[in-house]
Amino acid sequence: MNLHEPLRALIIGAGKIAAGYDEPGAGNVLTHAHGYRAVPGFSLVGFVDRDALQAERAAAKWGGKAFSSLEAAFAAGPINVVSVATPDETHATVLQELAAYGPRLVFCEKPLAQNWADAESIATSYRGSSTEIQLNYLRRFVPEFCAVKRRIAAGEYGRFLTGSGYYVNGFLHNGSHMVDLLQYWLGAATGAQELPGGKARSQQATDTMPVDADKTVALHFSDGGLFTVQALPGNPYWVFEMELLFEKKRLRVLDSGLAIQEYSLGENRVFPGTLEMQPQPIQNSGLDRAMQHAMQNIRDHLLVGEPLICPLPDALATLKTGLLRV
Repeated sequence: MNLHEPLRALIIGAGKIAAGYDEPGAGNVLTHAHGYRAVPGFSLVGFVDRDALQAERAAAKWGGKAFSSLEAAFAAGPINVVSVATPDETHATVLQELAAYGPRLVFCEKPLAQNWADAESIATSYRGSSTEIQLNYLRRFVPEFCAVKRRIAAGEYGRFLTGSGYYVNGFLHNGSHMVDLLQYWLGAATGAQELPGGKARSQQATDTMPVDADKTVALHFSDGGLFTVQALPGNPYWVFEMELLFEKKRLRVLDSGLAIQEYSLGENRVFPGTLEMQPQPIQNSGLDRAMQHAMQNIRDHLLVGEPLICPLPDALATLKTGLLRV
């Protein structure tokens, strides 16, 4: 592809994460549409949505056209990148349909699927294909979180000891963000155990589509560290926070990841001869522009070969852990 030609992007879905959470020109970049608009090198083709009026509103807001189907969108011209921003339970069906059209890359909202059979079927459909898949576990794309990964790998934190975190609104839907970030930083979990106290959400279970419960899960890692992913009972308010304790550092993920705080090992300020973790200044992160960072990664991958930050194998590993198949 000519480096000077824009990558033509289509968005499937026209709801909040696709187009609704922000506005053109806003400081935060929270939607797929804004991500494509904020990164040079993309041209937004438009939106496909079963709600024609919603697709038309999204196109009027962000540019491009409203399409009634994938067939109509691909018939209108070449498409290089496709965002899948539809409800969780539709991801598997949409991805299977997309496989026949052969875009260069699909950027899919998490989770990849809601059961392992669908996930394996997706992997089979795309194996050997020229189409790549990247998942939107958005904290992976934030530079400050990428830096944490590098520092852990370099040994600056020492061995992971233990930790815990809180989330709401379904273990696969939102808890999987925590699972994914942990495995991004620490490597694959070696064990997963559901703890008492989970509560099913209101959706109806079927034989192939289990309820996405608010599970509390203990994850074990290869160095012996244990992390507890805790559901907040009753979902009374939004929360996504984490605390990890290492041999040399303590790390806190605050305010959904908009802020990070490190503690460094030092002599106890009150009791001589003992050590403590001393807080460092809270650091703001780029989470409010995570979608922009994600689109930059996609562009740089397709144009100059930069590695994808959350490719299909990683998404499968996160889903496997989320389904407690470790």
